[in-house]
Amino acid sequence: MKRSAPGGETNSAKRAKLSKNGDGDGPSNASTTKKSNAEELNFSTGMRRGFKYLLDRTKIDKPPGHIQATVRMKWNLESKFALELKAPSFDPKKKEDDVLEVQLAKLHLKTLDPLKPGDKIKLLLKGGRIERTGNKKHLLPVKLLFTEGYHIRFKDQEINTFKVPPKPQVLQPSVKTEPQSTPEVPQTCAPAPPAAPTSEGPSKKDKRRESRKLAAQEQPLEPQVEAKVNEVPKPSPVPVQTSEPQAGPSHSASPGPANSPKPVQGPRIEPEEPKLQPPGEYKSLKVWSKHSYGNLIGVVLRSDPPTRSRGGDKDWMRTIRIADATKFNLYGRSIDQGISINLFAKEESHMPAPDTHDIVILKRLKGSEYHGNLQAVGWANSYSWAIFSKETRRIYYSDVKRQDPPGPNPFYAELKAQDVAYCESLMDWWNDLHKEYAEEADRSRVDAPISYGPIRRIHKLCRDLTLLAQSANEEYFDCTVEVLHAFAHEGGRNEIYTLWVTDYTKNSKFYPPEAEWCPAALAPYVFRIEFWDAAAQFASKMKERAFYHLSNTRARMNGSGYLEGKQVEAKISLLEEGDDFDHLKALIQRRKEWSKETGYVEEQFKDRLFKDADVDRFFHCTVEILHAEYREGKASTVYCTDYTSRKDLGGVPSNAPWAEGLKNRVVKFVLADGQSTIAEAVKPGDFCRFNKMRLKRDGSKGYIIGHMGGNQNLMEKLNPKNKDNRLLQDLFRRKQGLASSSLPNSTFQEILDLKIFPEKFRVSGRVVGYEPRNLDDAVALWCTACERQLVALEKMCLSCESDESLEPRCNLFLTVEDREVDRVFVSVSEKVRMSFVLRNIDLTNFLDDKSVRAEFRSRILPLVGKFYGDKQMTELRGPQAMLEVVAWLDDAKDVAFTLVAATPCPD
Repeated sequence: MKRSAPGGETNSAKRAKLSKNGDGDGPSNASTTKKSNAEELNFSTGMRRGFKYLLDRTKIDKPPGHIQATVRMKWNLESKFALELKAPSFDPKKKEDDVLEVQLAKLHLKTLDPLKPGDKIKLLLKGGRIERTGNKKHLLPVKLLFTEGYHIRFKDQEINTFKVPPKPQVLQPSVKTEPQSTPEVPQTCAPAPPAAPTSEGPSKKDKRRESRKLAAQEQPLEPQVEAKVNEVPKPSPVPVQTSEPQAGPSHSASPGPANSPKPVQGPRIEPEEPKLQPPGEYKSLKVWSKHSYGNLIGVVLRSDPPTRSRGGDKDWMRTIRIADATKFNLYGRSIDQGISINLFAKEESHMPAPDTHDIVILKRLKGSEYHGNLQAVGWANSYSWAIFSKETRRIYYSDVKRQDPPGPNPFYAELKAQDVAYCESLMDWWNDLHKEYAEEADRSRVDAPISYGPIRRIHKLCRDLTLLAQSANEEYFDCTVEVLHAFAHEGGRNEIYTLWVTDYTKNSKFYPPEAEWCPAALAPYVFRIEFWDAAAQFASKMKERAFYHLSNTRARMNGSGYLEGKQVEAKISLLEEGDDFDHLKALIQRRKEWSKETGYVEEQFKDRLFKDADVDRFFHCTVEILHAEYREGKASTVYCTDYTSRKDLGGVPSNAPWAEGLKNRVVKFVLADGQSTIAEAVKPGDFCRFNKMRLKRDGSKGYIIGHMGGNQNLMEKLNPKNKDNRLLQDLFRRKQGLASSSLPNSTFQEILDLKIFPEKFRVSGRVVGYEPRNLDDAVALWCTACERQLVALEKMCLSCESDESLEPRCNLFLTVEDREVDRVFVSVSEKVRMSFVLRNIDLTNFLDDKSVRAEFRSRILPLVGKFYGDKQMTELRGPQAMLEVVAWLDDAKDVAFTLVAATPCPD
């Protein structure tokens, strides 16, 4: 046998030598061919990049070169791989600020198993992009994303997804039943029947010659099917053709003359026309899934107008529907006609605005699913696009058919020849398809419109609502409304919540409500909607006089023959008056026109004191909460005061400790409907503003109580530290004046002579000293088990060896001098209710939270004055103040004084 010449190696032998591992399979050998000179250059040490190169750029320059790193961690995520890479100079003793996150799209790979943590790699930057990230403590503020391909070398292996490995060719088994479609395999001639064995077989050279001869005689227009060897053939329903006549007995699939060169066929099966496939870097819609990530090209079936999204960053959004040859059935169901794509952008001009039947090219989309329907999403600043016009057959980038991209991203300007060629082929396919449809419609004389995609619910105004029995789909609609009034049903089998809404359009089929909350001029514009199940739970939290967008609302006729709505699913969105939403803008404009036409002006409620409020008239008030009683599912009660007197008030328990000293100054509020939860949200000592409340006369008792109803948000908690709230500061002055007027102005000696303990007194005096001098030390931890004060550095009781019995205590003592120049120690203690020093101060956080300590100091400094912190101070003399103190007896039966309130006197 002759030895082959050195230059006579076959192509397969050359490929075998270039393979690193010899087998050529698996993701680690994604590229087994020789690399181009450009790729080899990019991996040279002269083109090596560091992590700092990525930090200093917003995109990767060309040629990108590569980076060297060590794999720290690796994850196999749903649609991508994630790596954490350490820089070559990574120092584990320092902060981990040189760790880079890399995300790799899976593309045609299923695993990165050959790559292990600890491997040193070279990562080509070709195909990558830089993206800024959040503040992750152990990662760099940038990451690398590879969505179109990547090339990694490590050890003696490499992963190169720019070169897709060929799919293995699988021979189809013999066909015994009628096939649904032509097998998508390389077409080969059926093998000849087995011949008698010979003593010497053909040489390799003869075999190669015979193989080339058989390949030249292939007929790709006729489907070929492999016949089983050593099996008696049976009549086949598909054509079977031998490569050439065989001598001897006939082994054809059906009876016929011997040595006949023509195959004998059964019933003819028309082979399925091959699908038009997109270029290699694009995916067909047939293989697109909710886990996909990649590029799409398709014919635009529908393009919706752009709108502002109502959540997140309120980006611009446009929904389009596209199809290609692999997912479009002109006579099939709507779900067979392409997929829907949601595109987002920060600016409206950055979204494609294709005409119907144009072709759109979209790069870097993400698969998704909504209500079981397959979709794709293009997030803002993450995808690019171009449009192929059906009229000019040229690429354009804007609604004015501009053929040059108006700027950088998101416009896909670097189109390839195969992209445009595929758009041409796709457009030809689309035109032929519609020509076929027109001919079929003409033959059958059917004038039917072509429907692309599922029927969408339309947005309707109240005036357009009606019932069309012939089309159930038209009973469902979307709407944008203003909520006027709410009502909760009780005792039914299902929880039902009713809202009266309006969009300021009139419908004669609505029942006009007659109620106090509804002005007569507005009644013809009011629409009643019942909310059931999940929608009822959402509706119970909806606000009156607020705007909402309702989806999938149903119009129906009630028992009285009036049109009303029903909502079951919680497809409800709250809108703000300033939102950039076209339907909301139109509603607000109609409201202005309605107000101008009817002359209706919404009543403006005023702030009133209880003593000045009229019965059965709405007003606003500012109050302090004294007591609250919450009843789930029922009307609740709160008791409050604004420290003004009114003799017709009632309903307050006579022996309630929280009402002591407030005779005829406490109002009982009954909270109905959605206001009931206020009683759960407030606590004694809170200051609140109640909007649109009223005083009503209790019919059975005859006294006056407060009442709040409806579902609008009518309560607002107030910050007692807000010095700019005039109404709240007036309430404080009334409260202080009431407390001062009820107590005589005493001296410390007069208090000692009375010998009434415990009791509250008023003393006119000033602070002349305090301990500890550093107010940050005014609160300390005490162990209640051994009654010992811990030193500043102790976080647990060293005597008890436990931290379970610790509690913070205030140990601040003021030296107060009264008008008779008598001095006593006055303590500031958390055991006595404070009006200003310890109110709402969280002592448990005093030692660790600077803001708590700062708040504590701000309440003491007005009594100490400018002398605080003055180390040269010889004697402290604070400003004159009116002090409220409680005199009591300690365990030793000595008189002790505790500060309750202090009001500096004006100069």
